[in-house]
Amino acid sequence: RKYLARSANWTKLWDANFTEGGFTGFIRPRHRDGSWLTPFTAMDDCTWSGNTFYEGNSWTYSFFVPHNVASLIDTMGGPDTFVRRLDAFFAVPERYDVGNEPGFLTPYLYIWAGRPDETDAHLRKIIADSFHTGLKGLPGNDDSGAMSSWYAFGQMGIFPNAGQDVYLIGSPAYEQTTLHLAGGKDFTIEARNLSADNIYVSAATLNGKPLDRAWLRHSEIVSGGHLVLTMAAAPGHWAEHDPPPSTSAAP
Repeated sequence: RKYLARSANWTKLWDANFTEGGFTGFIRPRHRDGSWLTPFTAMDDCTWSGNTFYEGNSWTYSFFVPHNVASLIDTMGGPDTFVRRLDAFFAVPERYDVGNEPGFLTPYLYIWAGRPDETDAHLRKIIADSFHTGLKGLPGNDDSGAMSSWYAFGQMGIFPNAGQDVYLIGSPAYEQTTLHLAGGKDFTIEARNLSADNIYVSAATLNGKPLDRAWLRHSEIVSGGHLVLTMAAAPGHWAEHDPPPSTSAAP
């Protein structure tokens, strides 16, 4: 209960009156007396010095509440506003940086707003634009494998959310990936009808049963199984109504 309460402390840094880029409400540093840091813009990034953000800016960190995305969506004004704000975030290259860990989760946030198709589109574009072979093949420091792991998960079609037993389903780049697990078990991710144009998940089954959510429990993976994702060239209505869990919605 103590740490669950502490997990809501991000709201104490939420300035509901600060406006930038047509959107109101941002994470903002404040002093011990409660006053807001000034001067301030949502683009401030003082990674190696200063007193704002590390390896990111307020645009990035205002989206980073991985344990309680449902509450963040409500704070930002609901799913439609949340999606528009994500779109604006990715539309300006200086706002989003795939080369640092604070931005790893952001393309997957659309799933909580009922738009896994947007996650699919952004993942495929980010990976195509930012990851290559050669000396500059990674968009940032690999940090003990973090950058290459993000790429590997993105290509497989699943991504683990920090602090939860949840894996988010994205857009796989391979027709089949098999994870060899403990106890001789395998978990296979199969992408049917996959092509350069067919980047959207239109339907899914897990162990032969229909799956209408864009996320999995860790237990569903480590127990072994078969995830089949049917790919299409246009967005559909798959997984619109069963978002991943958030602490605010937990019993």
